[in-house]
Amino acid sequence: MRVFPDDDVPFENVNRQTIRVKASINAPVADKMVYFRNFDMDDPSAHSEVDPDTLGNDNNGSVPGGTGTGRLSSTLRACRALANGIVRCSTNSEGVAIVDFTVTMQPGDNFAIAASTSETEINSVGFKPDDGLHLTSASRQPPLVINSECAPSEKVCRSRLLTVWRRVHIETDAMPSVSGNFIQAKIVPLPPGQQGIRILPGETKQLLVYDPSDPGGFPDDQFENGLLVLGIHKLPISSSTFGSVTVTNNGIQEVFMDNRSKLFLYDDDDFSNNDGANLTGDNGEAIPLPDVFLLPEGSAGDVRTSNVLALAYIRPVYYNANTLGTGFAQQFKANIDDFGQANLNSIIAFDNAGTNQDEKFWTIYLLNAYQARTDRDWDPRDEVPDEDDLPNVGETVPGLASFVFVETGGPKECTRQQPTFMCNISIITAREVARSLGAQPGDEGLLDLQSNVLSSTSLRKIREQTVP
Repeated sequence: MRVFPDDDVPFENVNRQTIRVKASINAPVADKMVYFRNFDMDDPSAHSEVDPDTLGNDNNGSVPGGTGTGRLSSTLRACRALANGIVRCSTNSEGVAIVDFTVTMQPGDNFAIAASTSETEINSVGFKPDDGLHLTSASRQPPLVINSECAPSEKVCRSRLLTVWRRVHIETDAMPSVSGNFIQAKIVPLPPGQQGIRILPGETKQLLVYDPSDPGGFPDDQFENGLLVLGIHKLPISSSTFGSVTVTNNGIQEVFMDNRSKLFLYDDDDFSNNDGANLTGDNGEAIPLPDVFLLPEGSAGDVRTSNVLALAYIRPVYYNANTLGTGFAQQFKANIDDFGQANLNSIIAFDNAGTNQDEKFWTIYLLNAYQARTDRDWDPRDEVPDEDDLPNVGETVPGLASFVFVETGGPKECTRQQPTFMCNISIITAREVARSLGAQPGDEGLLDLQSNVLSSTSLRKIREQTVP
């Protein structure tokens, strides 16, 4: 059985953390005493590495006035607190005793409630030796395993296992269509008397160029495998340095340029891998919303083979920022050069930013961006990233936003990269969401893009998280 103790909407004034427990005796008799006792049970998952303790009492959360076992309430009219965490309640005219029970807020915490009409019997309840999934009654020898479906003659019974699940409300967004992702350059002024530069068909030539709008120049290798466009001429760039590009004239006409020529330099960036030789820096192409294939909502979010967060007992819920009114409002920026919050506020449109520290309403802003930095898009490595490039498939700023870089993680940049986990945008998306929930690079598994599942280390961190 599952309980979602979190809020349905931000700042909801509803207590979903407390549930009602009913115990029925075998006759409709009023004022019969029933004794309740609560237990912190083990994770029933077959993945014991997530919750290795087999003796119970290992929940990650606690409740005010209680412990990781939860809290039975003695405030109801017919209830009274006793020693050893026991609460005694009297039955109503239908033979039903009722008590309130408050669970923790941590996903994956597990509970069971035992009940008996005998205080001695309830005092003897404990865990089966080396088994935190079953309770036994020590008043009988050998100890009797207590069932959740009891015959009327049994003196003690227990509830079914109750597990805390949480929802993470993911606000998805994307930058607008790519624009301005190129440099309008000029050739370095020619010496007096030299009219211009000619590049014959089939000829390869190094050109000295500069960016008039940026005296600092551009990084080495930025335009490697890119394209130089001059009017109707398109010349592939085989290499580039701080102030030069090497191009080849594959056309049938001579190419001429002089001090007045406007040269457009495009990198080989092509996140959708559909430009072929006609590279345009993805100008005019819309960046899609994040690929959340591995983070489905609804009933699919309960399936461990579908939802990578299911082993952490977390179900995604989605909001498209555009439907909330301010999505796509941020200005396009091809490369995010600084992950400081002051520099990022202008390019995100987080409608639910006010809830990002709400313990009862977990909110994440997930943004598809383009790439991290101009000089870290895996040039000049023939599209094969090295270990230092790994973080640039995505980035998460705690409490602010998770970015998925669709260019560096897309099919072109990643075509020859092995393993392919690094080249799957849905995997990168899941990784960044997991990072916002407390998992970290170095955990192995999904966080290091070694697989498409979260490691036990990541799962433990996520289940200990109180605010994303």
